[in-house]
Amino acid sequence: MTGATIVAKLWLARSTVARWLRREGLERLAQIDPPAPVRRYQHD
Repeated sequence: MTGATIVAKLWLARSTVARWLRREGLERLAQIDPPAPVRRYQHD
């Protein structure tokens, strides 16, 4: 869930939600939902 989604659902100020997310270390979307690791195969 992004900051914009939280703002829309809770009717809070964007700056407030951004401050909460920054405090928790979740200010970047990549930190909230990291990409799946790349599967690499090696041939013998």
